[in-house]
Amino acid sequence: MIQVHSTTDYKIFKKLKGNRPLDKGHLFRLTAAILENNLLIYHPAMVNEQMQVVDGQHRLEVAKNNNLPFYYMVFPSNGSDVLITQNRNVKVWSSNEYLNFWIAQDKEDYLKLQEFMNDNKLSVTLSMALLTGTVSTTDRKSGHLRSFRDGQFKIKNIDFANDLIIKMAGLRPYMTSNFIFDRDLWAAFAKIVVKGDWQRFSKKLEQAHPRLVREAGYSQYLFALEEIYNRNVEGGNRVNFR
Repeated sequence: MIQVHSTTDYKIFKKLKGNRPLDKGHLFRLTAAILENNLLIYHPAMVNEQMQVVDGQHRLEVAKNNNLPFYYMVFPSNGSDVLITQNRNVKVWSSNEYLNFWIAQDKEDYLKLQEFMNDNKLSVTLSMALLTGTVSTTDRKSGHLRSFRDGQFKIKNIDFANDLIIKMAGLRPYMTSNFIFDRDLWAAFAKIVVKGDWQRFSKKLEQAHPRLVREAGYSQYLFALEEIYNRNVEGGNRVNFR
């Protein structure tokens, strides 16, 4: 059974590499709540065997600032798995926070993901979809996001991702507004590139000079791009990507 300890020797605790920085607003609210009704003993922090605070860094700061006993439990692991599980089920981390955490743990694929994002000014989720080759799927509930959060993200095909970005740049002149980051657009565009003839589509694009508008979703984007691909093509020679 895990034992609950207490101490006022705050110097024994260390920050876990990659954990989120202190939130001043949360710290202010937590301080007020603890000073009004101190329930720290009923909510002990979690630390690993190296005395790194896995969960409870705000509670430690409140205890230290107000000379209160700090209650904690020691877990027999490095803390990363506990931290990820805790924050996935209690307080949701953003994709950027998961990215920064795993970069701090020296995960090379996460560092490459960040570089790809910054170079192309894309979001974490869109960059991840491009680098794993899943951008053409409309299934947002796949296991890729779970793997990303758990530190298992792996780049599958960076050449495909870079090629798609270059080709997507060809659509920009025809857009009536800046919706280049719409995931549904990328999913539809990737379907055309992967399943179709790029030279044919590129030529039709130049001929049609279409006015591409923001659509309601994937199906509408795919229909619009499909119409460009099939411009001046009749009957059985038309290609159906749906």
